[in-house]
Amino acid sequence: MSGEKNAYRWRAKDSKTKFKLFGLLTEQRSYENGTKILFKTIKNKCGTQFIERAKRGRKIVFVSDKLGHYKKGFNKYFRYVAELRFGISIKQKKYGYKHNNNVIERDNREVKQRYYPMIGFKELNSANNVLDLLDTYDNYIEDKENKTPAQRAGIELNLGKRYQFLNLIKVSKIK
Repeated sequence: MSGEKNAYRWRAKDSKTKFKLFGLLTEQRSYENGTKILFKTIKNKCGTQFIERAKRGRKIVFVSDKLGHYKKGFNKYFRYVAELRFGISIKQKKYGYKHNNNVIERDNREVKQRYYPMIGFKELNSANNVLDLLDTYDNYIEDKENKTPAQRAGIELNLGKRYQFLNLIKVSKIK
């Protein structure tokens, strides 16, 4: 994003499987531009699962930083079927905390490393497309601990050992 000083990455990631559910890059950090879209997308993708778990007494837990927009969006979409917790803020590291328990905050180093090459993008949409591609790679191809995040989440695509990205494209084609 040539000439842009600020860009905000809105993300949702399963803390157990490390599967990335949502990612969006915006120019402003506002409720309308980020949080509303984030929670609405998660509700559309996973809302039924959240309701089923809540009925069994096992609510989904969201962990976030203390941005006020998160609480507003969470309460609108998930107040009755999930729980919102706040992770350790980065500022609290100076008080002796060695690790941040917020999985998104821990992931920020990797994401920031990816942003630096993107500084030259002229449009936010182009940067978003590249980040989406990287998230897809991380979810379905990047093998960590002998399984991809997709496999840990129960998604088996059998992409083989070679040409995994090409096989993923073939599997994802709409018939």
